[in-house]
Amino acid sequence: YVATPDETGQATSDIQFDANSALPRALRHELMPIFVNETYIPEAILSERGRVAILGAQLFIPMPGRDRLIGWLALGERLSGESYAAHDISFLEALGGQAAVALERAQVLTNMERRVTEMNALARVAQGINITLNFDDILELIYAQTTQIIQSNDARLTLYNQTGQYYYHAFYVENDERIP
Repeated sequence: YVATPDETGQATSDIQFDANSALPRALRHELMPIFVNETYIPEAILSERGRVAILGAQLFIPMPGRDRLIGWLALGERLSGESYAAHDISFLEALGGQAAVALERAQVLTNMERRVTEMNALARVAQGINITLNFDDILELIYAQTTQIIQSNDARLTLYNQTGQYYYHAFYVENDERIP
């Protein structure tokens, strides 16, 4: 788990949590808010006290997904200095649940769009192979469609010669320039 970037795209924190570390495990297991302050830290996340202190978060609200914990909201001390009231926590729990649903839907949509892009690239390669007879043009087509999916300035298509039992570079691009 990593922090969500801010509106400028900059990381809001360099702190990361492994999926099996104490804080995500506790949030996933309990599915309840976790409150932390300078004098109290729950035993379940005691091993995370250093990272939690660096975050400056006082309240952790889980964002439960259908199959797994999507993430959590980490809130610092209220600007007013007051404690979080029960109605504040209820609101934040509802917000976390709705945010988890929205994030899961966004992930499904992103995965679907990626798959459509990949299928379109494969279809263009298949069509090109049926039309193009020149081997070099086929290699160019494979390269062009691959870089639509995987951004890269360098590429190498390596083939295997069964007769001679050796590999050779049939197509090579470095810094967006084709190397003969």
